[in-house]
Amino acid sequence: MVDTPKTPVVLVAGAFIQEVGDATLETTVLCGPDGLSVEHSIDGEPVAPETAGMATTALGKTYHRVVAAVDSDGDDYLFDGGWWAEDMVDGSCEPYEPPIWEDYLDGGLIAVTEVLWDQLALRDVACPYLQPDIRQAAIEDGYDGDLDTCTMDFDHLRRATVRDSKRDRHLLEIGFDCGPFGLDEVWYVIDGVFVANDYYHPPEYLEDEYEEFILEPMRDRYGDTVYDYRARVVEVDGEVYVFDIGRARIDLNLEAALGSDNCELVDWSEPPVAFEGATPGRLIWDTGSMDVRELSYPEASGADLGMRFYLTSKPATTVVLDITWDPTEVNFGAAVGGCSAVSKTDTSETLRVTVEPDDWQNTRQPDPAGMLTFATSGAGDGLADGDQVTEVRVTIVDELSDPGYHGADDLVMMVTTRDRPDGAICH
Repeated sequence: MVDTPKTPVVLVAGAFIQEVGDATLETTVLCGPDGLSVEHSIDGEPVAPETAGMATTALGKTYHRVVAAVDSDGDDYLFDGGWWAEDMVDGSCEPYEPPIWEDYLDGGLIAVTEVLWDQLALRDVACPYLQPDIRQAAIEDGYDGDLDTCTMDFDHLRRATVRDSKRDRHLLEIGFDCGPFGLDEVWYVIDGVFVANDYYHPPEYLEDEYEEFILEPMRDRYGDTVYDYRARVVEVDGEVYVFDIGRARIDLNLEAALGSDNCELVDWSEPPVAFEGATPGRLIWDTGSMDVRELSYPEASGADLGMRFYLTSKPATTVVLDITWDPTEVNFGAAVGGCSAVSKTDTSETLRVTVEPDDWQNTRQPDPAGMLTFATSGAGDGLADGDQVTEVRVTIVDELSDPGYHGADDLVMMVTTRDRPDGAICH
């Protein structure tokens, strides 16, 4: 018998769709035997990305920003499929979202208290008194200025607070300056520690060389405006931190560029819509819908598995949910149906639920084992108060949850508890 080779399995790990003007942009992330790959299309027609595949490695994984710029019929389109982490050993990939940044578009100061000199590529000696040799010489010379902090001013600044695997908070800061040809230098700082920097226009290019080899090919394709994407992944003390500068728009007109600094941050006009397991993370009913769910129970009814939902993508860290309901009208959780056992004045109760990354299962093909399932029923309140409509609400606790799930829409279930005129109510 001749063994028939098996066809390699390629998993559609995530997909994004975004409306730009009259065009529909789609990004599909694929995981297969060769690792991560990405496909883009405009109005259903495949396109070859001009810029894509940006990746950086930390802790044995490669972190990709699934981003592309495409020129189509004279229009420039930008695709953003979020951050993805690829395991280089088994070829698997999973979504990994950056923190949510605060933007200071008018610039600002970053206070640096320590410099990891061996990780930097500095043209000049920045923060000189934090450099060991210069610091010691200054002390010996009797310098009485500030030796502990270096404060730098940048054209643009972004900040975000994130948690590491031990749930400790860390402040990430990105400071970046513009130059005559666009982005010039970028600093990455964690809790005051200057951990990395990038230069984007190396000094080895003379002005005419930069015009010939860099600007002219870009101008030929895009005209005088170019979009770029900048990001960096840094590993410090066994933790991975993603610095996401985002899109930068650069005007390639040299005459205008030489007259002033020349770069601008571009925020997405609206977040991409994620589906089929893609980030940003969302809460979805077992039917795949986010519509308000409506249920109806008689008072003192039997238990029903009325609330079933799941997380659309595997979180990188814990996701914490708060589920709230009116216990005088709805029984919720593992309890069977029947009478309300709470005070008639206590009309709100909260259950906190924690979902760890290892708890998550891929539910693109709905599987009861992958659902978060809770029993619901009508509570008998002992009052002849007619039918009552109350809600059961599921909310992400942002400050305790994976940043990829921050801002996710609540799930809402409206429950009508029907009064029992036949006397089958609790007393």
